[in-house]
Amino acid sequence: MRLWLVSYDIADNRRRRRTAHVLQTLLEPAQESVFVGWLSAEQARRLLAQAQAEMDSQEDQLRAWPLAARQTQRQRTHGQQCPLAPEPSHWVL
Repeated sequence: MRLWLVSYDIADNRRRRRTAHVLQTLLEPAQESVFVGWLSAEQARRLLAQAQAEMDSQEDQLRAWPLAARQTQRQRTHGQQCPLAPEPSHWVL
């Protein structure tokens, strides 16, 4: 399991809603177009393929970053945060 950060920039409201719905099945919203969560390699592959299927590759963007598990303690947050339950063998501070 790895911590993933996924963001999108989608021009059409319908495609944006559908993509957000797909991402929310396994990830938590961090901001309006940014999602974060713990995924296995297979979960990440399937989720990103499903999200891409909702998009127009000529107009929209989807970006995903796997974050290094040993680096999650470097995260800095300010203000209200959505609860993100870490994988039991990792800590997110």
